[in-house]
This record gives sequence, structure tokens and C-alpha cells, in this order.
Amino acid sequence: MSSAQQKGNSHGVVTGYVIVGGAAVLTLLHLGVLGLVLAVISIFFTAAQIKNSDSDIHITHLRWQRRTASILLLSMLALLGWIGYEAVVTMTSSAAGFEEIFAVLAVHWLAHTIVSVVTALWMMLRVIKGLLRHTDYKPMYAIR
Repeated sequence: MSSAQQKGNSHGVVTGYVIVGGAAVLTLLHLGVLGLVLAVISIFFTAAQIKNSDSDIHITHLRWQRRTASILLLSMLALLGWIGYEAVVTMTSSAAGFEEIFAVLAVHWLAHTIVSVVTALWMMLRVIKGLLRHTDYKPMYAIR
């Protein structure tokens, strides 16, 4: 692989880390919908980069980014599913008053806050670890 190709792939890896890091920051700031949009963009971006890369090291980094973005998607979808289920159960309950609905919303806001902070911090750690390994030109895991 030529030096120009390595540099082009390197920029793709760094761009991927910027996108995933941006999704983590947006999630931490409770802008989860924008974070999810960036996560989906990251998944498609890394898929295109993997097809164009000849370097095993770059491929490991791009897969690392893709898995990081996928965890964000899964955590937010799990929260959404739980909120949807609780909304249906609460609304179909015959005794669903204002207090019950408020209690359900308060619990879900707290759960969303905890999951968002934990997921965002975990993503930031993965982005930092990936960037540090990328600057040393090391793969993210063993290459088979």
C-alpha cells in the first residue's frame, strides 16, 4: 500500500472516531436523538471505509468504531422499548391518574439519565483508547 493510501485510510479512521465521539457527547448532553443519528451515520461510514481499506490495522479500528456506535443504538432502543411498554401498561390501567403517569415519567427520566451518562462515558473511553492506539499504529485487537 502506498503512503498516500495509508494517509487516506488514516483520515477515515480519525473521522470515524470524531463522529463516534460526537455521538457520545450528544448523548451525554441528553441530545440522544442527534446522538443516534450520528451513530447511524458512523455505522454506514465505517462500512464504506472497511470496503475501501487494505490495512488490517485500519479495519480493526473501523470495526471498533462500528461496535461502539452499535452499543449506543442498542441501549437507546432498549430504553425506548421499555418506555413504550410502560406507557401502554399505564394508559390501559383503569386507575391511571396524573400521579401514576408523573411517577412513570420521573422513573424513566432517571433511567434515561443514568443510561445516557454511563453509555456516553463508556463510548468516550473507547474513542480515547482507539485514538491512542491509532496514533501508535496498533490494531485494536489481534489480527488473525
